[in-house]
Amino acid sequence: MGNNLPVLCDICRHYRQGTGGCDAFPEGIPQVMFDARHDHRLPYPGDGGIQFEVEPELGEEAVADVDFIYGRLGRIGAVAPEAKSVQPSATSNY
Repeated sequence: MGNNLPVLCDICRHYRQGTGGCDAFPEGIPQVMFDARHDHRLPYPGDGGIQFEVEPELGEEAVADVDFIYGRLGRIGAVAPEAKSVQPSATSNY
């Protein structure tokens, strides 16, 4: 993974290589993602209902890697204060 990317971005199907953005945040990925203060497998304000989804060709092993990394950081399910009022979408799948 690139050292300038949040934990999830490099393996996310929504990441736009070389733009600093993604489908959820086309104008730029919020700092809380870089700091791993929010697990973007959960909704975040302004993400338009788009959360992390593993790049399909990476498969289930990548999902396990994400759980491992977030577990090591103690951040599985981390929700930034500003995201506490955002409801999960019914189709959230990571």
